[in-house]
Amino acid sequence: MGYRTRVYGEIEIDPPVPWHVMRLNESLTKPDGLSCVVVEVDEHQVETDEGTLVKRVGARISAFQEDRFKASTLIEDVQAVVDALGRDRRYIGRLECEGEDAYDLWRVEVRDGVATKTQAQIHWPNGEVWSGRERRL
Repeated sequence: MGYRTRVYGEIEIDPPVPWHVMRLNESLTKPDGLSCVVVEVDEHQVETDEGTLVKRVGARISAFQEDRFKASTLIEDVQAVVDALGRDRRYIGRLECEGEDAYDLWRVEVRDGVATKTQAQIHWPNGEVWSGRERRL
C-alpha cells in the first residue's frame, strides 16, 4: 500500500489564470491519478448588456484527494503547474503535509517560481533540535 501523507492547504495564483489559458492546460483541472494536485477553477457571474455571463479563472493549486495518499511526486507536480501557468505569477500560500510518522511534517511553497520543500524541526525547551531522524526507543 505504501507510505501515505495527508496534504491540506492551498496555493493561491495571483493574478488568477484566464480561462483561455486554462483551456490550453485542461489536464491541470482534472485529477488523472498521475498528479497529486489540481488547479481549482472559480466561477463568477458577470452581468452585461447581453445578459449574465460566467467568468472562469484558475484560482489556486490544491491536493486533489482529501484522504492520505502517496505524495512522493508532490513537489514535482506543483512545479509542473507553475511551469505550465508561468513563473511570472505570484503563488501565495502553502500545502501542509503530514506523513504517517509523527515527526514527518513538511510543506510545499513556491518561491521565485520554484516549488520548495521545507521540513519541520522540533525545538525542545532546552534548545535541542529534533528532526525525527534519531532512532526511536
